[in-house]
Order: sequence, then structure tokens, then C-alpha cells
Amino acid sequence: MAERVNVSIHHIAMIEIARSYPAMDLVERIANVLNIEIYELFVDPLSPPEQMERLYQLVAKNIDKVVGDAVGKALAGICKH
Repeated sequence: MAERVNVSIHHIAMIEIARSYPAMDLVERIANVLNIEIYELFVDPLSPPEQMERLYQLVAKNIDKVVGDAVGKALAGICKH
């Protein structure tokens, strides 16, 4: 997996044990390698509907911050050039 998404094995291991979190572009590359939609990385198909609803509410509540952070990082990268 690490080789196919162009990161170190250590980086993937840190993500797996929640010591690090992937950037959105890495999440997209992982989903592409696994041939799944991005959201499928964050859902457990065996979770009860209540857990899925809590996850949905959490994401919906924080989407402005997540998108804002991503846009800010993207703009910071553009402004450096």
C-alpha cells in the first residue's frame, strides 16, 4: 500500500495506529488504490445505523472546519510559488 500511494511504510503504520492522520490527497490516493469511494474508508458496513448517524452528524457539524482547513492549506501552497 505504502509503495502504491508513494509514502513510507512508517507513515502508513502511524495512520493505522492513529498516531498520524493522512492529508486529503493521501486519502484520495488510498481510495483509488483500493478502488473504493473515499467515504468507504470511514464507514464500517457492519455498524449499527445509530453509529452511522452519529458519524454523519459529527462530519456534518465539522465540515466547515475541515473544508476551511483544506482550502487554507491549498492557498498557502499556491501563495508560496
